[in-house]
Amino acid sequence: MKKIISIIAISFLPILNFYAQEELLSKEFNDIKEYRETAAKQKEALIKQSLVEPVALTANKEGYDVKYYSIDLEINPTTRTINGSVLVRAEVVSDSLRIIDLDLMNNMKVDSITQNSSPLTFTHSQNLITTDLSRTYYSNEVFEIKINYSGTPASSGGFNGTPFVFGSYNSKPMIYSTVTSARYWWPCKDFPVFPFVGYPYDKADSMDINISVPANLIVLSNGKLVNVLDSGQNKIYQWQERYAILPMAVSIFIYPYLEYSDWFKYSDSDSMQIKFYYFEDQYSRLYPILSKTKEMLKFFSDLFGLYPYIKEKYGCALWSFINLSMCAQTMTALYYGHNQMEIFVSHELSHQWWWYRNNNDVRHDWLSEGFSDYSAALWGEYKYGSTYCNNFMNQQKYFGGGSIYWEDPSTQNYDVDLIYRKGSWVLHMLRHVLGDSTFFNVLESYATEPAYENRLVTTEDFQNIAERVSGLDLNVFFEQWIYKSGYPSYTYSYTSSKNAENNYDVNVTISQIGTIFQMPVDVTVRTATSDTTFIVNVNQQMDTFQFTISEEPNDVLLDKDGWILCKIFLVPSAIEDEELLLKEYSLSQNYPNPFNSNCAIKYSIPKLSQVSLKIFNVLGSEIETLVDEEKPVGTYELSWNAANLPSGVYFYRLQAWDFVQTRKMILLK
Repeated sequence: MKKIISIIAISFLPILNFYAQEELLSKEFNDIKEYRETAAKQKEALIKQSLVEPVALTANKEGYDVKYYSIDLEINPTTRTINGSVLVRAEVVSDSLRIIDLDLMNNMKVDSITQNSSPLTFTHSQNLITTDLSRTYYSNEVFEIKINYSGTPASSGGFNGTPFVFGSYNSKPMIYSTVTSARYWWPCKDFPVFPFVGYPYDKADSMDINISVPANLIVLSNGKLVNVLDSGQNKIYQWQERYAILPMAVSIFIYPYLEYSDWFKYSDSDSMQIKFYYFEDQYSRLYPILSKTKEMLKFFSDLFGLYPYIKEKYGCALWSFINLSMCAQTMTALYYGHNQMEIFVSHELSHQWWWYRNNNDVRHDWLSEGFSDYSAALWGEYKYGSTYCNNFMNQQKYFGGGSIYWEDPSTQNYDVDLIYRKGSWVLHMLRHVLGDSTFFNVLESYATEPAYENRLVTTEDFQNIAERVSGLDLNVFFEQWIYKSGYPSYTYSYTSSKNAENNYDVNVTISQIGTIFQMPVDVTVRTATSDTTFIVNVNQQMDTFQFTISEEPNDVLLDKDGWILCKIFLVPSAIEDEELLLKEYSLSQNYPNPFNSNCAIKYSIPKLSQVSLKIFNVLGSEIETLVDEEKPVGTYELSWNAANLPSGVYFYRLQAWDFVQTRKMILLK
């Protein structure tokens, strides 16, 4: 099929130094890789634990809707115990209700349950509190009960042992809850840490969190700090959350923190406080990064809609938890040891939109993690330019198998490469499909959609918003990128000739190897003075396009700016000058050489071949495999990042059928 596009256009596009910022990102991405591996292990552990000890789904839970919680606890770091009460106010949503169920692990002791100061009968078994109310309540009636309890939170299968941790940092007590299972440390109508559409979704409209600790400790929690009561030996920190919140999102962080504040001015007359809770020995290292939070809040608010909890605060607290940062509603816990923390700060901050405002079904977790990874890329683009974003997305490339949609969490591992990395690429590609203006309108519309605030969202929900805003049918796009495995592999060739009008006709043939994807593809025709880019729809095994330009072309590039997660191979045309035809295998000297962290390696294949390209050290030990797959005829160039390796001599070896060639390169830092 031949598609004719006759456009005479000249535009000058400066060639960016693609590798200029890669070295600046290398430490961050190595840190991210370790973080993701940790996150995957912890999420898989939580899934297994949730199968062993699932959050019970009972008729007695479905009969009421929680409106308000009040948590009043005394936390003792010496005995590692918590002691206190939780008040629950709820509205009946069934026809009638006499018995209710709440979640609390068996090891926690329920001392009493009262209603209007009168004791109620209850049982506590199988991690479930079953309570007989004082009378039968009917639809729309409101009731309150108070649970008095105590104990030491039990260990779970995930997140380093327990959702509630009595730990330490620099020999000082550090206590915190992780955003996992509330029922391990307070009685509530809990919600699975990995929720599915269909599970009763019950956010409390508001809550109070009052925590008493020894006077030398400071407590950070959700919402807004309204008071600190000092009794001498103890202090009671009173936090108020007046936005709807899930029990699993309730978090506390306790340590003798140092504090400082900043302000996010979101209008001429209004500001929101930003609170930072830090370790004294980490302040000088982290302050230059954390101080950018104010600017990040403005940037994300401009893109996604105003920060969802603008009447309260945004807080950041350091913790010492297993190389993992974690957001909670209105705040983030940051692992103090991250290298170059800026990516983590921006990623976790964006979760206030992409998880706490819009909670997603766990099978569609790319709506949380892929979105937050791409938010970090957008922040980098805004702050440091498009080259940073390009390098970020290059690091995000993932060509492994499997679908982004996590079909069966009970049997499949949590694949961070698919969900985080490829998930972020879906947004990057959608941005190019829609154009910047429409794309960012889609993100803001999705982030602020009222219908999504109080239920779990799925890919279909995001797709519906994207189609409504853009006016396009995006079913094929989401079907191929979210629910199917793989990516497009393009081969292309081109010819050019002068036409009767003294312009040049350029014919480009694009073929797809393997699975056929339907995508708009940039075709850039390069002349001595300019680059001219055309967008064509490639949706068949082979497509041919014709372009007309006013200057003689000297090169044609596919997806020059890297908008598609794909592999591209240039195949020399048989009707070109014979000198352009590949007659033999070749492996070029890397460039530059010597090099610092990054270099380019180029090689040519004269026929379809099984190709292996590997890196070795001077002892002959294999360091890395860069290529191990079948390649069609063509010339290829790739980048090798050696940021994690010491200076020295290395070798790279190309092997294809019976051809073997090895070259030496020097890494000099």
